[in-house]
Amino acid sequence: RSETVKNNDSDFAESFKTATKTRAADIPFVKGIALSKVEEYYWEKETYQGNVKYYYHIKYPFSRIQLEKLIKEYEKADQALTDQLEGILATIDALDNLEEMSQTVKELEALAQGFIDVDPRFDQANVGIAKLKDMMRNFSIETVNNTLGEIRMILKVGEQTVTTSRKPSVSSNCAKIIDVKSKTPEWIVTYSYEECYEDPDNMVKVTFKSSFGKAINEYAFNINAEKIDIFVNNDINL
Repeated sequence: RSETVKNNDSDFAESFKTATKTRAADIPFVKGIALSKVEEYYWEKETYQGNVKYYYHIKYPFSRIQLEKLIKEYEKADQALTDQLEGILATIDALDNLEEMSQTVKELEALAQGFIDVDPRFDQANVGIAKLKDMMRNFSIETVNNTLGEIRMILKVGEQTVTTSRKPSVSSNCAKIIDVKSKTPEWIVTYSYEECYEDPDNMVKVTFKSSFGKAINEYAFNINAEKIDIFVNNDINL
């Protein structure tokens, strides 16, 4: 609503905008339908908790043979989608590689696009997607061994050990990183500390990244950890 005042005269105006968003299931067997051949149609309005949905139905003059063929093709393809979805969902808990998890998310997202939002499989696919993303956001680094000059570690999602082909980012405030290698399921970082001074803040920082998160660990080290100090307790006579 708006008001324009000119020479003490008010002019009121009111406008209203509405937008309609539509979506149809991607069913290849019924593409190419000509609306000019439609015999009848009707709208169905559904209101729930303030949300309004419209369902558009058409009656199309398929012959009995055409219709039976379409139904069989649709049911076969639809069952294949169900089998594919169930097969993917059944593997989620067994996945132990971050890249495989990311690829599985893409496969589920592609499947979800083929289901309309009232299809239970749409929700099942999105539950699987959410679970995988949560796993990739909440993976952690667990130390296997941390000795001066070498760090050995593994990645965990909960209690499950997982792997990745993506090298971690490794840095240090003074140490020289010599090598970062994978010896599945462990990652091994070797470094030289010859240029480091004795400092409690000496550390090596390791960062692993997934498609939806990252895990960081800092390993402090003491350059004198393997040194022995010898003190003279009594006089030395020559």
